[in-house]
Amino acid sequence: MSAETKSRTASPQPVETSARGESMPIWLVSVFILTAFAGMIYVAVHGGWFDPLVYPPFADIQHVDAWTRPPALGDGIKKGKVVFEANCAVCHTSTGAGSATTGCPPLDGSEWVLAQGPNRIIRIVLNGLAGPIEVKGGKYGGGSIQMSAVGAALSDQQVADALTYVRASWSNKGKGAAPVTPEQVKSIRDKVKDKTGFWSPEELLKISDKD
Repeated sequence: MSAETKSRTASPQPVETSARGESMPIWLVSVFILTAFAGMIYVAVHGGWFDPLVYPPFADIQHVDAWTRPPALGDGIKKGKVVFEANCAVCHTSTGAGSATTGCPPLDGSEWVLAQGPNRIIRIVLNGLAGPIEVKGGKYGGGSIQMSAVGAALSDQQVADALTYVRASWSNKGKGAAPVTPEQVKSIRDKVKDKTGFWSPEELLKISDKD
């Protein structure tokens, strides 16, 4: 055997290898995509897109504003405030706190104001009130203390706006008292058109707040 033949036999030729690797399994790609998508949804819902002013459970700054800042007054409530300040605030005060000194009951937090239906307070505004009244556990009025029939000189719209303002202001805000409509005021005005004299609390309590 020649020296060349021996050399080829003793030294095997190197085997060529491939640089190609195996592809990633499709299930692993799917898990990665789903995880990334779930993370994006979580950030969108809970993270406020990294806004430093947004914390759970708020989703974005608009959501924060809606819950933490007082809503802008609507036109009806703005007009109601004007009517209230001109006709009611002199006794009930601009904060709706009333006055124990004068015997004028509070409107802020009053169960009469926040009743599900506004018909009793519409009657009070239209015909006035005389006699002691209990509000928030306190006694007010009585003797010569009377509330005049201020609504007699106001339009249905003005009465509705003023009462809507009262039911949506101070601590009354957010208590679920619905706005008062001119149609509700007109309906009560028609029902009491023949009434003479002031209402007494006892009379009003015999009437449903929805009638």
